[in-house]
Amino acid sequence: MKIVSWTLTVLAALAAALFAVSNRGTVTLDLWPLPLTFDVPVYLLVFGALLTGFLIGGMISFLSGFKWRNRAGTLAREAEQAQRKATRMEARTRELEEEKARAASTPAGTTTALPPRNAA
Repeated sequence: MKIVSWTLTVLAALAAALFAVSNRGTVTLDLWPLPLTFDVPVYLLVFGALLTGFLIGGMISFLSGFKWRNRAGTLAREAEQAQRKATRMEARTRELEEEKARAASTPAGTTTALPPRNAA
């Protein structure tokens, strides 16, 4: 898969270089509401437009995924809380089973003091 990726990257770079060499002529870029005009090569204008579109598309994609990233974070926190609660409940279950075993092992008619219960 890496070979395919590298091959496509090299081909895209080669195509971009050929495009740049073939389109070195200049055009006047007039930013209409502003009194600015620039003489730029055609290939810079095209690459600039592609880069601008790529950045805007990436920003829109990132912002549209915010809802799902936020939801994933919330679910991760809830899962962590549930795991901590399950761990505490397992520890408490072991304590109760130990108390039950101690109570069953004492002879009838004798009493033992139970250890203080941890505040959980």
